[in-house]
Amino acid sequence: MKETTLPVRLFRLARLLFLLAEGALTVTVVLPVAGREARDRLIARWSRRLLRILHVELRAAGLPAPGEPAGSLIAANHISWLDIVVINAVRPSRFVAKAEVRDWPLIGWMTQKTGNVFIARRKRGACLPVIRTMRSLLHQGEGVVFFPETTTTDGTEIKPFHTELFEAARQTQAHIWPAAIRYANPDGTRSEAPAFVGETSLVESLGILLRAPALQAHLAFAAPIPTASRTRREMGQAAQEAIAGLLRLPSPRVRRRRPASRIQQLPLPDGIPFQLPVSKVGCA
Repeated sequence: MKETTLPVRLFRLARLLFLLAEGALTVTVVLPVAGREARDRLIARWSRRLLRILHVELRAAGLPAPGEPAGSLIAANHISWLDIVVINAVRPSRFVAKAEVRDWPLIGWMTQKTGNVFIARRKRGACLPVIRTMRSLLHQGEGVVFFPETTTTDGTEIKPFHTELFEAARQTQAHIWPAAIRYANPDGTRSEAPAFVGETSLVESLGILLRAPALQAHLAFAAPIPTASRTRREMGQAAQEAIAGLLRLPSPRVRRRRPASRIQQLPLPDGIPFQLPVSKVGCA
């Protein structure tokens, strides 16, 4: 596909830098004193502006009713850092992001200041504090988004879901909303431009998007999955199958871990502990 001209790229870049500066100011001055509704409006508006700068047309389907995702867990497939912007544009939420995002210049700082949760996926025991934080956010009525594949793809497949973080929904009995994301060119064919895979850096990814003439981001929600009396594995399998169905992709079996021989207790904010097998607390 034909790339944008250099003047167009420079114009987009200037607008992007201005938006980042405005976002940093908002995060520093406004969000700390804003209520939840005002915060969500600001995040949604900022996200939509970023999509416009990148010439990304958002097409959403099956959106929950306003306020419906509050206190619900959204599980989505993962293609790009742009996924967060796409979801925030229509349903501002707290995200579970890999710990490396915190080190990204400015973006990492803004991500941390907007109340998102970071996880060192390959560190043993990393899931425990994250589940506790997710559970607390869900009890507060916040929408929480995570990517059970724990990695990105180019959009041509669904990786087997890791089910550890579904524990937060099991403990709170919050519904799970499966969300399917795909990116397309204006003619409807799959676009590889947003794919944040391999050794691609954030700067390189932004350069690719600035060169792309126009894109479509398709976000579709499946019906919510009740969590009462379901195991984490059952929740993960149901969410994975729902997302694969929306994307018309094969659904692999969720990841299975060996049975645990020991049990570790996690104290939760309200003092009620729940038990997790030690062999299942890694988030790799």
